[in-house]
Amino acid sequence: MSTTSLMLLFALLPIVILLIHIYVIDKYQKEPIGKIVLSFMAGVASLFIALVLVHYSPLTDYIESIQGVGSGVLEAFFNAAIPEELAKLFMLWLVLRRNRYFDEKVDGIVYAVSLSLGFAAFENLLYIFQNYPDWENVAVMRAIFAVPGHYCYGVLMGYFYSKVKFASHPSVKDMVMVLLAPVLAHGIYDSLLFEMENINPGFVLFLSSLFVIFTILLWKHSKKKIREHLNADKEYFDRTTID
Repeated sequence: MSTTSLMLLFALLPIVILLIHIYVIDKYQKEPIGKIVLSFMAGVASLFIALVLVHYSPLTDYIESIQGVGSGVLEAFFNAAIPEELAKLFMLWLVLRRNRYFDEKVDGIVYAVSLSLGFAAFENLLYIFQNYPDWENVAVMRAIFAVPGHYCYGVLMGYFYSKVKFASHPSVKDMVMVLLAPVLAHGIYDSLLFEMENINPGFVLFLSSLFVIFTILLWKHSKKKIREHLNADKEYFDRTTID
């Protein structure tokens, strides 16, 4: 197998595994494969939207000029988390606004995760091919952390999107959290990662430990949110079946 083929395999295999995982989770009325593919491709498109938002942001040059502790946090939120999750949310809205198959709470998570993994797939390819001399390490680290991270951001966005969709009177809090929850998760993740380059080397191990702990807790929290919507769908499914 050629090196290019290996790079493609390592970049896309974790994406495929998590796509299958989220598809299988939808137990009661699975979404059409075509809609999942559409959502995935919308995620790819969202990456280009995010790049445009960062490029034309009046804050980009200012943030990149800042040095030292704290600059990583600004970069994480304003050059990554906010534009990327905003772009994903816009594309998710386009995918779901007239989707008649969006009829269960867990569906919001399925579509949001599929979209987020589309974003992660293209981002993975960019990072791995841009770091050719060290592509194996980059691919492994992104498979362990970055790709599951995007999965989790999708879970949070989809969880609150469904809460708003299926509530007779959606709360302002839930409407805000559709964007705020994934932005916070994404921003904290990137902040811990980016700040490792700015702090005293003696604190890198401490920050690395916080990073690993945060990613584990984020994954567990995401699984909890999935179970919550699955249980709600099961109750509705059982009730309508009996009726």
